[in-house]
Amino acid sequence: LQYLNDYVSAVPAAQEHLDEFYAAIDAGADAVLVSHNVVQCMDGALPASLTPEDMSGLSLLMNEGGKCEMTVIFRGKSVRVMIYGTKAEITPSLRDGVLRFGIALSADCKIVSSQLPDPYDDRNAIELLAENEIERRVSSALAKSVTAIGADIAELSYKIRSSDPELWRTVAGNYREYLTNARFDVSAKLRMERFGVMHGNK
Repeated sequence: LQYLNDYVSAVPAAQEHLDEFYAAIDAGADAVLVSHNVVQCMDGALPASLTPEDMSGLSLLMNEGGKCEMTVIFRGKSVRVMIYGTKAEITPSLRDGVLRFGIALSADCKIVSSQLPDPYDDRNAIELLAENEIERRVSSALAKSVTAIGADIAELSYKIRSSDPELWRTVAGNYREYLTNARFDVSAKLRMERFGVMHGNK
């Protein structure tokens, strides 16, 4: 584990998470988060920095009922949307030698603040903007962690094993390589509730 010790020495902020790091190794993890936004592979692959937006995308993907807030811009005006009650359906497959994941996210949402007079008049457009932003965040997080360095930070192996054991037997021996070449089809669908909106300049 020399690479880990070197990494912790080079990144002081990682020191406070060292116990979590070793616990993850003991549990058989192939990648962990350090300092809340750095992905580190167990075989010493270089860390990948995730933005707060990436982290919110991962949270929505991994946490049943997860929530976050995001700002979208509609006709030059900002609208703050809360996403909650998230559900994620992940469908793995292997086609043409490429591991693929269909990821369908669904959630409720509400507008918590807006510069628009009545944002619910444009709810369909605002829903679409928020859906596109969720898809962007999830795709970015997966690209930086899974395909960039082969880190299964979203625990996709568990989904493969539980839903398609035969597929897992096919890819398990060379899983890391499959991950770095994986393809993701991410979609999001929101259902807006009409309550909670505040008007203002935030």
